[in-house]
Amino acid sequence: MRHFVPEVSRCRCRKLLICRSEFGSLNSIVKRICFAAIAGLITGCPGCYRDPASNRPIDGGSTRPNSHGRGFAIVGYLPDYRVDGIAPEVGRHLTDLIYFSIEPNADGSINSDRFSSTARERLHVFRTFGVRIHVCIGGWDRSDHFGPVATRPEVRQRFVDNVLQFCADNRFDGVDIDWEFPDNDAERRAWCELLADLKAGLAKQGLMLSVAVASMQEFPAGIPAQVDRIHLMAYNAQGRHATLEHARQTVHRYTRDIGIAPNRLLLGVPFYGRGIADRSRTMTWENIVRQFHPAADVDEVDGLYFNGPETLRNKIRMAKNAGLGGIMIWEIGQDARGENSLLRLVCEAARLTR
Repeated sequence: MRHFVPEVSRCRCRKLLICRSEFGSLNSIVKRICFAAIAGLITGCPGCYRDPASNRPIDGGSTRPNSHGRGFAIVGYLPDYRVDGIAPEVGRHLTDLIYFSIEPNADGSINSDRFSSTARERLHVFRTFGVRIHVCIGGWDRSDHFGPVATRPEVRQRFVDNVLQFCADNRFDGVDIDWEFPDNDAERRAWCELLADLKAGLAKQGLMLSVAVASMQEFPAGIPAQVDRIHLMAYNAQGRHATLEHARQTVHRYTRDIGIAPNRLLLGVPFYGRGIADRSRTMTWENIVRQFHPAADVDEVDGLYFNGPETLRNKIRMAKNAGLGGIMIWEIGQDARGENSLLRLVCEAARLTR
């Protein structure tokens, strides 16, 4: 049996002491113990630990982001109204968490009223599980002021500056833009310009930029060059709102018809059911399990359509076969606990599926 022989040295940016063994870097749990014992901290060093794919610094409580299936990202949205009800330990099943959301104001300032100090502190706990934390700007019923901001260059720059400062103040690792939806050609051009300006500023800070898009919305050709990831909201279609076939059609449209490299795309999956006839009716996966106890291969009960375990496994298989960059989830606060958790299933399927 070989013995653990620690070696203590400074990190490359001279900010922390690093503990290594003859086997190389220690695993994340032991590393955190070493950091705590030697440096009195449980934070990795953003100057040293970087995402191998993007070479961006990784800030926060773990040494590296989670890896599920050789770089296959698992990204979960978490709305402000569910932050208090979810255990940060679910972060072990994610690569990235997106806090939903703050909003643009028409003058280029930011409405962050929903982002409390409690939410800020709670999100940082996720970092101890190797999760990058992003902030979403916009969303359904939260996108009214994107047009006035994006179409006026001075206001757009003011907005970009405010976003960069907000990320710096709150230690976010990236920004997700969810403009639902640009109304006309002028707004779609401004959308590209807004993303270009954001990308320029975020790149200087080593931060990521993603954009959320619906399956069939008009998509300007200039957007892919401005973002790191594109989140395909392949749900909320008419009828059975998130079928495997609908996911295939969405991926085909963005890869073949529009011509985006597959590894830039993340396939969105729902953790909720929506009424087939009455679209206003929704139910979380947690409540579906509690009320109906569907079998693993069932996607429809009581007029609700959802994605059960087998459909999710098939979507992950399809996404990996198509070379996509990962899976995006709306949203993790809707998940069931324990053995019925879809997030655990997604994590396992991403790791095991070839």
